[in-house]
Amino acid sequence: MSRGRTISALRSLAAAISLAASSTSSLAQAPDCDLDVDACVVYAIAENAAFAGECGKLYPDARIPFDAAFADWSVTKLPIPGISAALDAGSGLRRSLGGKVAAYLGRIPGHEREIECEGRFNTMREKEPKVFADSVRLPPNVLSRDLK
Repeated sequence: MSRGRTISALRSLAAAISLAASSTSSLAQAPDCDLDVDACVVYAIAENAAFAGECGKLYPDARIPFDAAFADWSVTKLPIPGISAALDAGSGLRRSLGGKVAAYLGRIPGHEREIECEGRFNTMREKEPKVFADSVRLPPNVLSRDLK
């Protein structure tokens, strides 16, 4: 391979890596709830899904109840635009948030980890659709329009 083609190939590779990195990092960035409430709700649901998954890994005896709580969570049954990204465990959003949640849970003391996991679990088990997240600030009654 000539020097010119090698440099060109390296530039193309660098551009591809840069694009992939920026795509991944944008998935990890929380949306602006003032600009896109639906994206924030989807992000919050995905964050809770990530907590369910990571808490299930940390507490193997609770994995099945966490999975069941998420599957039955009333919020996931609402007609929220874009919700499929939050429900799909293989989506970039879920994978990205799973990594962030795992790192967070690994940094906090055990009793705080239990509080985080138990709080998410209890929220998902409530009959009334309710969603909250640590990484986005949702408006009050954000799900009210989806309940109609």
